[in-house]
Amino acid sequence: MAILTSPQVGCSHCRWGVCLDIIQRMVTCWERIKQAGTVSLTVLVSCQSEDAARVAPTLHSTPGIERLRALTTKACKCKMAGRDAGAIDRELARSTARFSKEAFGTASLPLSYEITCFPELGGDACMTNAIIVSGLTSEAFVCTDAEADELNAVWNATFARGGRQSASLSNAAMLERLQEMRSDSARTISQTACNQI
Repeated sequence: MAILTSPQVGCSHCRWGVCLDIIQRMVTCWERIKQAGTVSLTVLVSCQSEDAARVAPTLHSTPGIERLRALTTKACKCKMAGRDAGAIDRELARSTARFSKEAFGTASLPLSYEITCFPELGGDACMTNAIIVSGLTSEAFVCTDAEADELNAVWNATFARGGRQSASLSNAAMLERLQEMRSDSARTISQTACNQI
């Protein structure tokens, strides 16, 4: 069963077209999950806009969406590797300061998404900040859909053969794979790379 909550009260200036697009993507994902025979609970947690009174910049000054996505992913990957992503975070903040932001979150088992959208840049101007392993520490996250798919596959495979202890065995297997991913990231991503924009 998918549950979608209402946006927060007081969010009168949200761009609901973007919210509806995110909801539609979540419903599509839910349909694929149901067809695969796995269990998931999806909740839209919030839709907030910052400073709706900002004047939209002209098109020629709009940063490239792909550049913003690349920076967002790079910042996440640096953090996943245990590196300081401050330089990248500052560049992201500088590049998007003039735009309104809408923050979204999902609460799903076993993974949740943190998403930021920039409605003034178009309906597809959304970036995944991180994909969180639900119910664990703030360091339990991955950055890409491919990584999330891998963790989901580990969780689902273990759940299918786990019997009464399915959930705890699945969580343990997923956490083991997550630790391997974090170790691989720490070996391959240097602080020098994270200092470069």
